[in-house]
Amino acid sequence: MAGYRIKTDPHRYLKNRDGVYQYVRRVPTSVADKDSRAPIIRISLKTNDLARAMTKRNEYESADDALWAMLKAGADGDKARAL
Repeated sequence: MAGYRIKTDPHRYLKNRDGVYQYVRRVPTSVADKDSRAPIIRISLKTNDLARAMTKRNEYESADDALWAMLKAGADGDKARAL
């Protein structure tokens, strides 16, 4: 899919800022009007350890993918986030 990072990229959505990793991801335009975090999500992972950052990133990535799938299916933004 164009616009999405390949799931095999081990450093996808990770950015090191002053030694602390962040989860940084663009909200897809198809759901940007329904996700209040648009256009870009930035969350500190509060770790300087790459392995821990990757684990936390995977959790955020899965949650965002599930949320966006529900929003694309027509779910209300607040209700989808509550799940």
